[in-house]
Amino acid sequence: MKHQFSRFWMTWVAVVLSGTSAALAQCWPLPTSISSFRGEPGALITINGANFLSPQVTAVTFNFTPAVIESISTISGGQQQIAVRVPVGATIGPIYIENICGQTPISRNFQVPPVVTRFERPGGLTEADRVRGVAGNLVVLSGANFLDTTDASFRLGVFFDGVRALVDTVTETSVSVYVPAGAGTGPITVTNNAGVFVTSTNFFIPPSVRGFTPRGRVGDTLSITGLSLRAVSAVTLGGVPVASFTVVSPTNIAAVIPTNAPASGALAVESPGGRFLTTSNFVLQPRIFGFTPSGGARGTNVTITGAGLTGVQQVTFSGIAATPINVSAISVVVAVPFGAGTGPLQVVSSVGTDDSTSVFYVAPIVSQLGSSRLRPGETLEITGTNFLGATAVRFGTNTAPSTSFTALDNRRISAVVPTNAVTGRVVVETPGGRDESPTILTIVGEQPVITGFSPASGQVGSVVSVTGSHLWPFLSVRVGGVVATIVQTNTSGLAVAVPAGASSGRIVVETGAGIASTSTDFLVGSTAEMTAEIESTANPVIRGFEFRLNLRVRNAGPLPATAVRALLALPAPSQFRGAAASSGSFAQTSLGVEFDLGTLAPNASWIGQVRLALTAPEEVIFTLAASGAVTDSNTSDNTDTVQVRAIPLALDFTGFGDLLVLSWPSMATNAILQVTPALSPTSWTDAGLTPVDDGARLQVTFGVTNNFRAFRLIVP
Repeated sequence: MKHQFSRFWMTWVAVVLSGTSAALAQCWPLPTSISSFRGEPGALITINGANFLSPQVTAVTFNFTPAVIESISTISGGQQQIAVRVPVGATIGPIYIENICGQTPISRNFQVPPVVTRFERPGGLTEADRVRGVAGNLVVLSGANFLDTTDASFRLGVFFDGVRALVDTVTETSVSVYVPAGAGTGPITVTNNAGVFVTSTNFFIPPSVRGFTPRGRVGDTLSITGLSLRAVSAVTLGGVPVASFTVVSPTNIAAVIPTNAPASGALAVESPGGRFLTTSNFVLQPRIFGFTPSGGARGTNVTITGAGLTGVQQVTFSGIAATPINVSAISVVVAVPFGAGTGPLQVVSSVGTDDSTSVFYVAPIVSQLGSSRLRPGETLEITGTNFLGATAVRFGTNTAPSTSFTALDNRRISAVVPTNAVTGRVVVETPGGRDESPTILTIVGEQPVITGFSPASGQVGSVVSVTGSHLWPFLSVRVGGVVATIVQTNTSGLAVAVPAGASSGRIVVETGAGIASTSTDFLVGSTAEMTAEIESTANPVIRGFEFRLNLRVRNAGPLPATAVRALLALPAPSQFRGAAASSGSFAQTSLGVEFDLGTLAPNASWIGQVRLALTAPEEVIFTLAASGAVTDSNTSDNTDTVQVRAIPLALDFTGFGDLLVLSWPSMATNAILQVTPALSPTSWTDAGLTPVDDGARLQVTFGVTNNFRAFRLIVP
């Protein structure tokens, strides 16, 4: 919005000038309008009028504070315009525009936001005392821009933490206000028609507590509500400092109850504004930190440690109550009662309860076995009590541990009979103790187990050592399905001779208790049998066009072929284009393309492919040779060859009655058929005919005409 000056002011300027002065008045700056009479420092203000350029304006001041002139220009209507920034430090007052002829003020004050340089409560004895107070106290703010006597609409507002204060007296540089009721600690905000100023420091109001969580345990979060809590710097419970608290908002504090909190006491909060002490007390509830030992039988003394335990009257063990032997603020001593079960402990007092986060283990009691006879590997269900947290289940006189057991609940355990178990009682162990079954479990024929064999391969008649447990007495031993002769037995296994007719396969031992088998095959024999195969994807091939050689190396066994390599010789005029393989790596060398296959398992195959081109029209023989570190039973099939013939790209012509057929090899998929009139052989265009592929050749067919035409193939 533009503000227009009154003609009375402009007339008054003309009246007071005469003679020489009147002449000067004709060149004085003549402002006619301004973009705004209010603005913050840095705001851009534009002033329209005359005599700004000739003579040029030399200065613009805001109540005598110099401003930076951004620009002076001519605008529409023949007027001129000054663009100027409100200077830092400007105060409420007129704007003066000056040139060599004189200085012209704008008739109305320009207003800027208030500035507070200091505030204090009169009568404060210390600096800290001067910046704090209560509702009704007088506070004096010093600064600038608090009053504009020329503007009847000028309004000044002072707020304490958002609550408006009653103004007592005000001048341009000072304002006295009363701290309003309901105000809290926070900055003082001063507003006028031009803007807002917020103090960088707080005025402190004494905190007050309206409510708090009346009970809690050590480590719990206590919620405190009230007023003026923004700057609270200390919280105490019964005089004990709270080390961890957070001022969530000016009306809320979250405080963590400390470990040394008293059983009961008033809550206090402190800030630079003062201190508040509640009239009601906070009550500490019991909290369990831990206990020792972690388990035990009836009558075992248990020491519980924690906080707020002074009033504990009872301790329960899975619901079974016991009276404490000794109680203090941080510990309780109690004996495990009759009938106690495994589970958390609970302390009970007149002000609350608390449960332990860990379990107290009472000694287990094994009352019954689900079976009387089992084989190793079978599952036994045990019933009793206090089985939670079981650490072991042991079988027989040799206390063989079960490697797989589960406490289904506090009264049942499921355990797999271990392979080395013998007849005897079953024992259950927990952190609370151990107990054995009242009856004996009979182990029926321990299950045979094979853990290994060596060597991994051998010929008929060679000896193989088999290791394991419970392999004796055996009913039979088979190698590759054929019954073998036992050569030797011992406590850890047996040795057998590879029988005639045996082939590669598992070694199987059968006893009266069951059957055990090796996890891998025993390989019968002493050699590997590799074969090499090579074939071409096309024959003949077109000179310069890419074709592929498919490679395969097989191992018929019986042993794995190790360190296997395959070499594809590349005679001239071969041109290598690339290769791929199902496994291993390859490299082009002076000998050709060498492939590193690694190990080929029995009955496994390796597949490779090489991309080639022949650069001359002739027949070429490619050879693939495979070799390895293991003796090959027949090396004659380790090499294979393929003969490939290269021919030039040619266009064939045949006729069938009124039809003519042009054809060329299918390999030349990118060849383009072109046509030209026979009388103009230098003008070639695409024939526009789509060839048909019969699997060997591409061909186009067209009818006979009287026109002479010539055809050719080109390769892009």
